[in-house]
Amino acid sequence: MTDEDKKQLLQGMFNGAQLTNVQVIGVVESGAKVVYKEVHGTEDGGRTPTDEEVARVIPEALSSAEANRLLAKAVEAGWLDEHWQPTVSSTEAALLAMRMAESLGIKTVWKVFGALWHRNSASLRAKYNVAMEQEKSRAFLGELRKRLR
Repeated sequence: MTDEDKKQLLQGMFNGAQLTNVQVIGVVESGAKVVYKEVHGTEDGGRTPTDEEVARVIPEALSSAEANRLLAKAVEAGWLDEHWQPTVSSTEAALLAMRMAESLGIKTVWKVFGALWHRNSASLRAKYNVAMEQEKSRAFLGELRKRLR
């Protein structure tokens, strides 16, 4: 990941703000995570992100421009909040994770989204299995297919 890719990723996380003075610590654990800190503000005088935002860990599999685009669409749809945390039920979150992973070619779905959402990967997978047996999941899957293109 280039420095420009990192900057674009961070800008996406802060709703497109032009960030300055960003210190990206780098990729750790053999490419598993991108960690960053010390965001001091924005060029346009916007808000300074909170410590919680600054301490966020982003799985490397979600650090591409395409992942950022899909996450932004999920925020726009109301399925994720501005910190990329689910606002939907745990079964719907599991369906969202699988759909995004399919679109991005992520093979370790539960590990990646468990890390992003601070959830146990086995529990997330179990919720997916429950969702696949629920009738109401069909409508949500249709919405996912339609909006996450």
